[in-house]
Amino acid sequence: MFALAHLSDPHLPLPAPDSGSARSFSAKRISCLLSWKTKRVAIHRPEILEALLADIEAAAPDHIVVTGDLINISLPREFAAARGWLAGLGAPDRVTVVPGNHDRLVDDLPWQEALGRWHSYMCGDERMNGAPAFPFVRRRDPVALVGLSTAVPTPIFQASGHLGRDQIEAAKERLVELGREGVCRIVLLHHPPVAHGRRAHPRKMLRDHAEFCEAVGSAGAELMLHGHSHRFALGRIELKNGGYVPVLSVPSGSARIGNGDTAAGWNLYRVHRQPGGAWRIEVTSRGLDASGAFVTRGRFSLVLNNAS
Repeated sequence: MFALAHLSDPHLPLPAPDSGSARSFSAKRISCLLSWKTKRVAIHRPEILEALLADIEAAAPDHIVVTGDLINISLPREFAAARGWLAGLGAPDRVTVVPGNHDRLVDDLPWQEALGRWHSYMCGDERMNGAPAFPFVRRRDPVALVGLSTAVPTPIFQASGHLGRDQIEAAKERLVELGREGVCRIVLLHHPPVAHGRRAHPRKMLRDHAEFCEAVGSAGAELMLHGHSHRFALGRIELKNGGYVPVLSVPSGSARIGNGDTAAGWNLYRVHRQPGGAWRIEVTSRGLDASGAFVTRGRFSLVLNNAS
């Protein structure tokens, strides 16, 4: 059995200013900084994130995935601090990251000062140099993690995502190949590809979700995990062969209690193959309760046989 922990949107505290940072404050950054200082700093609490990580550690998963928004306004000091946080979370071969919209708020930094600091956590097993190619694939017997990037710079007051035709086509090819290998395919991205029973606001949605769902519907996958929505949710992408891909999200890993149904939480997935060849995925959702403790919010199992 393979145990996978999923957390998202930790929104780490904003580090103290460093010299020369003022010149990097674009209109987009100023907008997000004001949002942080007037609202988000009270919601995203480091002590809650610390408690969540302790809860994950107690579960002893084989691997951890983080589906984006580690930081807030994409400044060099944030990327550096987040690299240190990732090192505390685990070694790069035990932790996988895909970027969120706050991790690529603007494109005005050299690669090595920005997402390049996290390269070892969001590249394929081949450890490519330079900017990572998306999608990347990490094989962790018996699963294959397929990492995508929906993170693109957007105008002020926008937080939508985009994959692009090339990435969608490459993901489709990879998923077909992995399906033939017989591994459990787990797709990771930040923006939700489905609306989870509610209409997604245009300024926050994955703009090419229809094209992406069409590709996944043809190629198949066993599980899809995302962030951005800041809540527990379960949706599905229908497959052309009659099956479906479960699509799950989790709340922000640092959100305080009293924030509705979006208080901090994470999911644990236990993956194993049944005698007939189908995959059984046991899902446990853990969330913050009124006492400040993490408790089991839900538990269910998925049985899937989606190989193409």
